[in-house]
Amino acid sequence: MANYAVIRMEKYKKDRLNGTQKHNQREFQKSKNENIDRERTHLNYDLVNEKPISYSKAVHEKIEGRVKRKVRADAVLVSEFLITASPDYMNGMSEKEQRRYFETAVDHLKEKYSAENMLYATVHMDEATPHMHVGIVPITEDGRLSAKDFFNGKLKMKAIQDDFHRHMVENGFDLVRGEPSEKKHENVHQYKINQRQAELERLNAEIA
Repeated sequence: MANYAVIRMEKYKKDRLNGTQKHNQREFQKSKNENIDRERTHLNYDLVNEKPISYSKAVHEKIEGRVKRKVRADAVLVSEFLITASPDYMNGMSEKEQRRYFETAVDHLKEKYSAENMLYATVHMDEATPHMHVGIVPITEDGRLSAKDFFNGKLKMKAIQDDFHRHMVENGFDLVRGEPSEKKHENVHQYKINQRQAELERLNAEIA
């Protein structure tokens, strides 16, 4: 079975920041996400921030310091990437190698979108498959907040997947190009549900 490099992206406006922060930083008392193993939550880490942050405050600070024009109320404030790999491949690595995988991915995204634009890089070790959420505030070099400049169009999304796969392979990870592009429109939450379902089906088949 092929081992896929997985990179997906969602765009978040102001109304999504608080919920995203609570999920990524595990700030909730209860969660509808049954995949989370609370006994492993202490293994989660962030490759950008040493401690939890306020997403809204951090985004405001980046925009205030660098964006020249007034930001529209419906503007995309954060483009979030989900980074992982096929479950068998990801879970087959040691925790040290898993961390190197995520660090390598972060280096790639910093190079493409600027370290200054990176808001967080939160690794979740407490779900079925280790994965990372990386938030990018899409500020252009000329001081505009514009997700369209970075991510609009099928060709740009295809290039994101191609470049990510190439970078990971060049750094020693035995992976094939990510999943078919028509699947990219699944949101991150639905993707994780589908991955969990596929893993359960595989385990049930092994038991049978």
